[in-house]
Amino acid sequence: MKKLTLAFLVATLILAPGLAAAQTGGTQAPKPNPSDRPMGSPGSVQPGQPGGGSPSDPAASPPSGGGSLSQHTTKPACEKAGGKWTESTKVCMKK
Repeated sequence: MKKLTLAFLVATLILAPGLAAAQTGGTQAPKPNPSDRPMGSPGSVQPGQPGGGSPSDPAASPPSGGGSLSQHTTKPACEKAGGKWTESTKVCMKK
């Protein structure tokens, strides 16, 4: 009788965690906490923070009429934007 009781106790201890997990839908990954997200590298400026350069800040906007010179893929477009066309590499660069 003692062996039967001991076997029942051992079986209960072994099977209990598995049965409990099966009844609750198994183990689930914890939901991420917003405060656990990385805030960027030290010294980096996050959008919306002071010093981030907003579209209303003239220094953050590209010069009017040109934008990035690298977007110009032809010599006439590059020269019209005020850039210098390099024929060998087909790249528009700042003068």
